[in-house]
Amino acid sequence: MKEPIPHTQGLQTYLAAASNAQNTLANRDAFIAQSAAGVRDSLAMFEAYKELNHAKAKQEAQEARQIQLENMQKQLLQKDIDNYDKKLDASIHASRAQANASNASASQIYQAVQELRKLENMRYNNLKKLQPKPQPVPQKLDPTPKQKTPTAIVGSTINGGNIS
Repeated sequence: MKEPIPHTQGLQTYLAAASNAQNTLANRDAFIAQSAAGVRDSLAMFEAYKELNHAKAKQEAQEARQIQLENMQKQLLQKDIDNYDKKLDASIHASRAQANASNASASQIYQAVQELRKLENMRYNNLKKLQPKPQPVPQKLDPTPKQKTPTAIVGSTINGGNIS
């Protein structure tokens, strides 16, 4: 083996150190690029998760508002029904008083009855609005064909009797 020339030995050491430094910088740059890609992926996943949570919260809030609106409508209808009931009771008492009065005319009684019918119809309509609407039940198709029932022939007997 040849011995290195003394004045070139320092240069060779310097070149080896420079090569090691260059490899270290390349490894560092690759690590930084890999870390940056991981951070970008994590940030993208976080944004998608945030949007999903926002959409879910918006849908839940909309459903809660719908339920609240339906409850308010039911309360208002119930209040209307209660008011109609009070008016109906007052009208019934007034009608009885008019009927019991000796000078009540037929037209006054007729008007009172018409008012009672009107109030009763309004109460009935509001009660119908409070009733839950039936949900349609899906019909299943029967795969087996239906058999026809036998028809009687004129002049034949069924259960011992004559058919004419």
